[in-house]
Amino acid sequence: PSRQDNSGVLVMNNITRRQYVLFRSMMAGSTVGGTPSAAPVNATVEQRQRAWAARLELIADSLAQLVQYDQASVEDAKRTGPTTTLMLINGMSYMYGLDNVFDNKCLSFEMLSYLALSPEEGLPMPPNMFLGTEASSMYEDTGFGIDEFGNRLANATHCFVSDSILGLTNTVCEERHQFRNIHDILYENGFRNHVVKCMPCASLAELYFALWGYFNLVGAGETKDRRRFRIADNLGVLVIGWALSDLRVHQEGSARYMLSGKLRADLVGVAKMVMLHTKVIWLIGGHGPSYGLDSSFDDVQAEVCTLLRAHGQVVYSGGLMVRELSAYPHLNPDGTLDKWHFVENEKTKEIVYRHTRHLLAFV
Repeated sequence: PSRQDNSGVLVMNNITRRQYVLFRSMMAGSTVGGTPSAAPVNATVEQRQRAWAARLELIADSLAQLVQYDQASVEDAKRTGPTTTLMLINGMSYMYGLDNVFDNKCLSFEMLSYLALSPEEGLPMPPNMFLGTEASSMYEDTGFGIDEFGNRLANATHCFVSDSILGLTNTVCEERHQFRNIHDILYENGFRNHVVKCMPCASLAELYFALWGYFNLVGAGETKDRRRFRIADNLGVLVIGWALSDLRVHQEGSARYMLSGKLRADLVGVAKMVMLHTKVIWLIGGHGPSYGLDSSFDDVQAEVCTLLRAHGQVVYSGGLMVRELSAYPHLNPDGTLDKWHFVENEKTKEIVYRHTRHLLAFV
């Protein structure tokens, strides 16, 4: 299926070979509905199966909210069983280029299926830190404890390094800076301990130096003896936002976008550097029509996303968020519209917070 196909129809007819193999492997240990063909050996096994099935429901809900997928299809899959739920997760993540998060940062689809369906004894329960904030009634029945995730997510040491794609403009109070990053939006919603570095119109080089300073602050990178590296594996999520502003070139009086060989090499260098952090997600680009740009912006955005994914990065296109925000453009002092920035109001704050929180929860 097309990565941009958001029809809401369960992807079963046109699947990749990997999805087909995954489907066959899951069906080998389950009925059509996704219930294990062999009865659970004991109550502990049944409890573990239900806990992982509920975890798959939470992944499906979080991913569907992140990519604005049809909720009816999600509910249908959840009612059918864990096999169909996992197939839907696989389809949604593939459409939006987020499937590599399961290969690079998480349990594989095959392992999630095994944990939810296998009648084998001694397999682990889901860890508390991966519970969702809206724990399902199925999960409550497992007796596994409940919902530490909301507090852990809000109190984790997340870091945001971005240009103005993660921020809004405020002109109501003259004493405030016109551009306001997302720090206060997160704080108002209960987040603590997060650090935000947003630089309007930041170039890739500026983002690189800000990231280098962050890694130096947390002690990640090469040790003094240069014999080993320290990895930032005990922190929150690192979100990198880049609206591709330095990929703009002017030709014959019009602005177009292109990824030069030098910037391509620089981008690969940044992708390799941020592998010092175990939980990184990129928010890339935006929505060309909302910005008033031609198709070259969308083409370059797709190229950048593909390049980053090829180097093991988890990438989320900013198109969905910008499309929602485009109804609230910033008005310049001379009365012209600034389609790249958006006014701060209750609606835009809700949009930015919703997308940001789902990014943090997903990774």
